[in-house]
Amino acid sequence: MIAIPVPPSGTVPPQAGSQKRDELARLDSVAKRLQVRKAILEREPAAVLVGDILLAGIAITLIVGMFAHTRSPEP
Repeated sequence: MIAIPVPPSGTVPPQAGSQKRDELARLDSVAKRLQVRKAILEREPAAVLVGDILLAGIAITLIVGMFAHTRSPEP
Protein backbone atom coordinates (compact mmCIF):
# COMPACT_ATOMS: atom_id res chain seq x y z
CA MET A 1 0.00 0.00 0.00
CA ILE A 2 1.20 3.49 -0.81
CA ALA A 3 1.25 5.93 2.07
CA ILE A 4 0.27 9.49 1.17
CA PRO A 5 1.84 12.01 3.53
CA VAL A 6 -0.84 14.49 4.53
CA PRO A 7 -0.09 17.24 7.03
CA PRO A 8 -2.64 17.67 9.82
CA SER A 9 -5.31 20.26 9.17
CA GLY A 10 -4.41 23.81 10.15
CA THR A 11 -0.63 23.46 9.65
CA VAL A 12 -0.41 25.71 6.58
CA PRO A 13 2.15 28.46 7.26
CA PRO A 14 0.84 32.00 6.81
CA GLN A 15 3.46 32.82 4.12
CA ALA A 16 2.17 30.04 1.86
CA GLY A 17 0.05 31.33 -0.99
CA SER A 18 -3.55 30.45 -1.61
CA GLN A 19 -2.43 27.98 -4.28
CA LYS A 20 -0.46 26.03 -1.67
CA ARG A 21 -3.44 26.00 0.71
CA ASP A 22 -5.75 24.85 -2.09
CA GLU A 23 -3.36 22.03 -2.98
CA LEU A 24 -3.10 20.92 0.65
CA ALA A 25 -6.89 21.03 1.02
CA ARG A 26 -7.27 18.93 -2.13
CA LEU A 27 -4.74 16.38 -0.88
CA ASP A 28 -6.50 16.24 2.47
CA SER A 29 -9.82 15.63 0.71
CA VAL A 30 -8.31 12.86 -1.43
CA ALA A 31 -6.75 11.23 1.63
CA LYS A 32 -10.09 11.26 3.46
CA ARG A 33 -11.87 9.69 0.48
CA LEU A 34 -9.20 7.00 0.25
CA GLN A 35 -9.59 6.24 3.95
CA VAL A 36 -13.36 5.88 3.54
CA ARG A 37 -12.95 3.53 0.55
CA LYS A 38 -10.35 1.51 2.42
CA ALA A 39 -12.67 1.18 5.42
CA ILE A 40 -15.49 -0.05 3.17
CA LEU A 41 -13.26 -2.65 1.53
CA GLU A 42 -11.96 -3.81 4.90
CA ARG A 43 -15.49 -4.39 6.21
CA GLU A 44 -16.79 -6.07 3.06
CA PRO A 45 -14.23 -8.11 1.12
CA ALA A 46 -13.78 -7.05 -2.48
CA ALA A 47 -14.52 -10.57 -3.74
CA VAL A 48 -18.03 -10.38 -2.30
CA LEU A 49 -18.67 -7.06 -4.01
CA VAL A 50 -17.37 -8.31 -7.37
CA GLY A 51 -19.36 -11.53 -6.99
CA ASP A 52 -22.55 -9.58 -6.32
CA ILE A 53 -22.02 -7.48 -9.43
CA LEU A 54 -21.34 -10.55 -11.59
CA LEU A 55 -24.36 -12.39 -10.20
CA ALA A 56 -26.64 -9.41 -10.88
CA GLY A 57 -25.25 -9.08 -14.42
CA ILE A 58 -25.83 -12.76 -15.21
CA ALA A 59 -29.35 -12.65 -13.76
CA ILE A 60 -30.25 -9.56 -15.79
CA THR A 61 -28.85 -11.17 -18.95
CA LEU A 62 -30.92 -14.33 -18.40
CA ILE A 63 -34.10 -12.33 -17.73
CA VAL A 64 -33.61 -10.24 -20.89
CA GLY A 65 -32.91 -13.45 -22.83
CA MET A 66 -36.12 -15.03 -21.55
CA PHE A 67 -38.28 -12.15 -22.73
CA ALA A 68 -36.41 -11.95 -26.05
CA HIS A 69 -37.11 -15.70 -26.59
CA THR A 70 -33.40 -16.48 -26.75
CA ARG A 71 -32.50 -20.02 -25.78
CA SER A 72 -29.87 -20.42 -23.12
CA PRO A 73 -27.08 -22.91 -23.84
CA GLU A 74 -27.62 -26.34 -22.36
CA PRO A 75 -24.69 -28.28 -20.87
